[in-house]
Amino acid sequence: MPDENVELVRRFYAALNANDLANFRELCDDGIEYINPAAATEPGTRSGPDAFRRAFDDLHASFEGFRCEPDEITAIEDGVVVVVARSTGTGRMSDIPFTEVHGHRLTVSGGRITSFRWFQTVGAAFATAERD
Repeated sequence: MPDENVELVRRFYAALNANDLANFRELCDDGIEYINPAAATEPGTRSGPDAFRRAFDDLHASFEGFRCEPDEITAIEDGVVVVVARSTGTGRMSDIPFTEVHGHRLTVSGGRITSFRWFQTVGAAFATAERD
């Protein structure tokens, strides 16, 4: 099961980066929660695949060539997967390129992703995964 969850998460990022909405929706549970930390530009929880996708569309609107690639995908246990993610792009207003490494914690249940939590650090993503 851990290998299946890692492959599912890999396909999830591929669908996001390819703007493949059909596959994206297929990989997400109807009740998926997208959770940003309090320090994020847009903190809080969004529910459902459409709300999740809109959050990524906002990133594409702000950053030319925005991509979020998984550098490492680790299955922890009971459907919890932690991703070391690398986001890249160029600010549309500033024309300044950026690269940022952060942590994501995804939960998989029934062959679908049920939650996606973004953390400013990889350590925080692993800490919450091991604590829960």
